[in-house]
Amino acid sequence: MSILTPSQQAALHATGNVLVMAGAGTGKTKTLVERCCALLEGGCALDEILMVTFTEAAAAEMRHRIHIRLASRRDELTTTDPKISQHLDEQLALLDTADISTIHSFCLKLIREHFHHERLQLDPEFSVFSDAQIHQIKHDTFDALLELRYEADTDEARAFREFVTIRARGDEARVRELIWRLHRYSQSLADPDGWLEAQLATFGEAEPTQWRAWFAEAFAECRVRWVERFTPFAFSKNVELCLAALGKLSANPSLEQIAEALVTIAEAFKAKWPHGHAGKVRDVLDDCFSEAVFLHSLTPTPDGVDPLAQDWEWTRHQMLTLLRLTRDFTAAFAEAKRESAGVDFSDLEQFALRLLWDAKAGSPTTIALRWRERLTHVFVDEYQDINAAQDTILRAISREGSDANRFLVGDVKQSIYRFRLADPTIFQNYKRAWSMADDGRARHSVRAGIDQTSDGAH
Repeated sequence: MSILTPSQQAALHATGNVLVMAGAGTGKTKTLVERCCALLEGGCALDEILMVTFTEAAAAEMRHRIHIRLASRRDELTTTDPKISQHLDEQLALLDTADISTIHSFCLKLIREHFHHERLQLDPEFSVFSDAQIHQIKHDTFDALLELRYEADTDEARAFREFVTIRARGDEARVRELIWRLHRYSQSLADPDGWLEAQLATFGEAEPTQWRAWFAEAFAECRVRWVERFTPFAFSKNVELCLAALGKLSANPSLEQIAEALVTIAEAFKAKWPHGHAGKVRDVLDDCFSEAVFLHSLTPTPDGVDPLAQDWEWTRHQMLTLLRLTRDFTAAFAEAKRESAGVDFSDLEQFALRLLWDAKAGSPTTIALRWRERLTHVFVDEYQDINAAQDTILRAISREGSDANRFLVGDVKQSIYRFRLADPTIFQNYKRAWSMADDGRARHSVRAGIDQTSDGAH
C-alpha cells in the first residue's frame, strides 16, 4: 500500500456514512480506490459494491487503478496468504463487469433490466437519443405545442399570446428558451410532476403569500448582516438609532414591524450626520442603507398601496401561463420520445427514480430494497456535481442507520456542472448533517490530504 496521510487513513477505516472533502490534487480518488481495495482484501466482493463517477473516462481510470492495486496485492499474498490471494484473483476476474460507472450508465442498466415494469412500459429495443436527435424532437414538439396556442380560442391560448406579446416582446425564441429551462430544471428534481403542480398551486393563490415569505427571509438575512456592520459604528447617533430599531424587533416580526424599522433606518440615513461621520460612517455603510431603502419600497404605503400585492398580481398570471406551457411541453415531449422508442439522459434518471423511489410515500421501492440488500458499500466521486434526482437514486439504494454505507467524495469549490443543474448545496448539507450527527452511529466528515511521498495519484 502506498503511503497515506493520517486523514486518508481515517477515511480508509471510517464506518457508516463517510464524507471526504478533498481539494484538487489532495488524493481523493486515491483514497476512494484504497478504501475499495482494502474492503476487497478484507473479504468483500465486487458484486457487493457500487462505484459511481461522473465521466466514462473517470470510471475507466478507477477500474484501471483498482486492477493494478488488486493484482499487486494478489501477487504479494500468493505465498503468505493464499486464501486472500485467491479471493483477490476472483475479484480481478469480476472487475470488467463490476458496477463501476457513471450514474447514467447505472440508470441505463437498471432500466434495461426492468423495461417492462408497469412504471416504465418501455419498448424493449429502446435506445438513448443523440444530442442531434433530441434537438430535432424538442423543436418539433415546440412547433406543434405553440401552433395550437396560436390557433386556439381558449383562455389559455389567449394568455399565451399575451405572454408572447408583453413578456417576451414578440420573441418566440425567448419563450421556447424559458419553457426549456423550466423543463430541464424540473427533470433534475426527485419529483418533477410534484414540483410543477406545487408551483402552479403557489401562483394560483390570489394573495402574495410566497412574495411576503421571501420578503421576510430577505429582511432576516439583511438584519443579521446590518447588525454586524452597524455595531462597530454605534458611537454615531444615526447608527445607534438603526441598531435600536433592529434590536427591538421580535424573532419573527410582522410586516408592519419590519416596515417601521426600515423607515427608521432610511430616515437615519437621510438625516444630518455629526461632523466627520458622513464620510467615515455613512459612506462606509451606504450599501446597507441602500438595501433598507429598497426593502422599504416594497412595504405598504400610508395610502394603502401594497407593492408586493401589485407585483404578485402582475407576475403570477404570467408565471401560470409559463408553468402550464412547461407542463404541456413536458407531456408532449415525453410522448414524442416514447413514440420514437428512445430516451434522453434526464429520462434515464427519472425512469430509474420511478423504479427505485416512491415519491408519494417518500420511501424506497421493493426494487431499491433489493439493491440495499445486495450492496454493502456505495462509493460516489465528485459528489459536489450531483443533482436532486441523482441524490435520491443513490439514497434509495443505500443503507441507513447503523448499516449506513455511503462513501462520498467531493469539493464544492470544484463544482463544474452547474450548467447541467448540479446542486452543490446537497454536498454541503451532507457535510453539515453528518458532521453534527451525535446519535451514536459512525458518521464522518473527513478532510483528505496527500502525502508528498505518495505515488501522486489523485
